[in-house]
Amino acid sequence: MKFFVFALLLLTGYLSVPAQAAQRATVKLLMHDLAGNALPARLIGGALSLTGEGGKHWAIVVQFDGDDQVYLCELHRDPNTGNKGSGGITWICERMTKEQVLNGKSGVHVYNFGKVDLTPEQLKTYCREIKFNGQDYNLILQNCQHWAKDLIGKLGLSTTWFNIKSFLEKTTGPGFFYSLFEGHKL
Repeated sequence: MKFFVFALLLLTGYLSVPAQAAQRATVKLLMHDLAGNALPARLIGGALSLTGEGGKHWAIVVQFDGDDQVYLCELHRDPNTGNKGSGGITWICERMTKEQVLNGKSGVHVYNFGKVDLTPEQLKTYCREIKFNGQDYNLILQNCQHWAKDLIGKLGLSTTWFNIKSFLEKTTGPGFFYSLFEGHKL
């Protein structure tokens, strides 16, 4: 009987379960070479990208203050879905160690985008709400860079400084502005 009364109060809104408090978290962009990335793919990706960072996979890494693990949030292509043969867009947002995030990756670059206040559940909700989810993957118009930038925007952060820095580095060479903006550790 007590359970019934409790459930009735909960369902009617007279009793609520307290929401988890937002926590401070650091948001970083992780870029790494694509597995088996051949020179033509890097050249084509770099030429078509305004930032010059084409030919790399982009993912977002979020670390909550006081937590030694991170959340890796990224787009995946599901080859079993989608109409154009390149797969449908799915996503993950998984908690793991930094070593697990970096395992098997080469050409890794990490850029700090700032700090936000949110919960792990909110982070997963933002990932779920990205407009490309469930659609066909498109190398030019709907790829991991677009997915990551959309998530950064949903977190209330901006990619403007990163776009400007990367565009300028296309003409000055890689790393010219790197020390002005970032470190390189996950």
